[in-house]
Order: sequence, then structure tokens, then C-alpha cells
Amino acid sequence: DEKVARALHGLTRALLQNLMVGVSAGFERKLDVIGVGYQAEVKGKMIKLTVGFAKPVELKIPDGVNVVTPDATHITVSGIDKQKVGQVAANIRRLR
Repeated sequence: DEKVARALHGLTRALLQNLMVGVSAGFERKLDVIGVGYQAEVKGKMIKLTVGFAKPVELKIPDGVNVVTPDATHITVSGIDKQKVGQVAANIRRLR
């Protein structure tokens, strides 16, 4: 009944819930690339972003995460690990 024990109980419950949802349904983040001439392209395990820098930016896609570009201005990041999916989406979004 201590405060720390109750907090850890909630944390453990949330982590287990995310594991179950990740395995059964998976997690997905959809990003839009907005800007004149901005585009995204997946090549193997790299995503190439042309977002206004002098050269295109290439990011490595970690294992366990799938990145799909249905067209040049939309990116879909998906996988079973909520933290990895969110981190990859945040890294891509940071460059826009």
C-alpha cells in the first residue's frame, strides 16, 4: 500500500498493456511532409528526406520498425514496440 508500490503497479500494467496491443494490433504513426519540394522515399533500411537542406537527409530505420511511403508526401511508421515507433516518428518529424 505504499505510494511507490502503487506507482510501479500502474507502470507495470501499462507496459503489459502496450505489449499485448503491440503484438495483437501493432502501433502506427502517420506523418505528412508539408512544404514546396519536400518529399520522402524509402530505400532498403534507409529513409531519404528532401526537406529543404542542402543535401537530402538519410535516416537508418531500426530493426522492428517498418516505414512505408505510399507517396512522396506521406510517411507511415509501424511496428510492435510503441517506444521505437514513436522515437522513429519523432526523429523524422524533427527534421521537417
